[in-house]
Amino acid sequence: MIFNYSKTRFDLLRFGIAMGLAAFAMTGCKDDEAPAIQVTSFSPASAFVGDTITITGNNFNTNIEKNVIAFGNRAAEIVSISATEMKVIVPKEAFSSKISLNMDGKATTTATDFTLMKMYFAGYDNNASKYWISSPITTASTALSNGTIRDYSAAMSVSDGNVYIAGRQSYNGVLVAKYWKNGTAKNLSDSVYNTYATSVVASNGNVYVAGYGYEAGKSALVAKYWKNDTTVVKLTNGDYHNYTTGIASVNGDVYVAGYGYEAGKDEYVAKYWKNGQQMNLTDGSMEARTTGIFVVNGDVYVTGYVYNASGNEIATFWKNGVEAPLSTVSSAATALAVVGSDVYVAGYEYKNSIPVATYWKNGTAQNLEHGTSGSYAKGIYVLNNHVYVLGHDYNAGDLGVVRYWKDGKAVDLTDGKTSATVAYGIVAP
Repeated sequence: MIFNYSKTRFDLLRFGIAMGLAAFAMTGCKDDEAPAIQVTSFSPASAFVGDTITITGNNFNTNIEKNVIAFGNRAAEIVSISATEMKVIVPKEAFSSKISLNMDGKATTTATDFTLMKMYFAGYDNNASKYWISSPITTASTALSNGTIRDYSAAMSVSDGNVYIAGRQSYNGVLVAKYWKNGTAKNLSDSVYNTYATSVVASNGNVYVAGYGYEAGKSALVAKYWKNDTTVVKLTNGDYHNYTTGIASVNGDVYVAGYGYEAGKDEYVAKYWKNGQQMNLTDGSMEARTTGIFVVNGDVYVTGYVYNASGNEIATFWKNGVEAPLSTVSSAATALAVVGSDVYVAGYEYKNSIPVATYWKNGTAQNLEHGTSGSYAKGIYVLNNHVYVLGHDYNAGDLGVVRYWKDGKAVDLTDGKTSATVAYGIVAP
């Protein structure tokens, strides 16, 4: 057998080259694979449906059609995208969850949850108590009664997705204090003496409801609050009429705002109680009333109004007992929010003989868009540098319309065919 060294050497060389090319091709394919996508942050962390979220990271696929960005299991519209940043719109049926990114088969999620915010309104519509939840792209309502009996929803609280409404309902001509949890009613008093529930807060698994009512052997209304339906804490002894207007619970402490008469005083005294201990905010020389209480970073804020020497009520808030008037015309303060060192107060001022929904930032008033028959602000919230005020307006037919204002611009949430008015409004997840 003749061994052809040259041919064999050529074949080996050709084989070696082929193997080398294969190895290079395999290595090249591996190196050419798109690197893993990374998310470093997103903002804002909380927003409404329809708001824009900016997501930053690395190795984003810049072809919009190859990307699916979802809030929960709801895909978002992608507004723009680069290798390191994208902007998306919170989708209509989003919910609080991590944001998931799927880019041409490569997937990841944000490290933290996005929080979907909603607007909540408690009020009255077509002769029945009702509450509304708005995304605000869509708005749904829940009736608390059928309108055949007299009732009233006065305030609300939202906790862990549960909606609590405080109010009252008439039974055989007697007003019974109650609250609703997700539309299911719980009575707090019997049908012997008129009793009113005026405010509610759900905190750390407990439900606190403030109110007032008549009692056996008492000639005046007694201010009180209930804890978890049954425990009643009386704040006054029934010698003088006293009313509650707001309640808050922070770190186990319970704060209740109210007003009432005092011995030797001719006018209502604005006041609040902390764990049953009373603190007067005014001296009784001029009538004063509160509308709510808010505890922020250890500071106690109370909203309300004080009558001046001309007999006009003046929007006022108190911080740790120090009075701060907000207006010089007839007005009232109804709700409050604190962001950093800025204090935002919602309420209304009378302009040309009609009430105009208003908010004050650090004492400076901004009157909000309104119709010709008056408007009222019942809640305020600051989110992502935008100011949201919740309340209602009256249309040309003098029918109430539930609305909110974003940075002063009005957005109606009901159609005005029936009269819908708001007693309380909040923003919450």
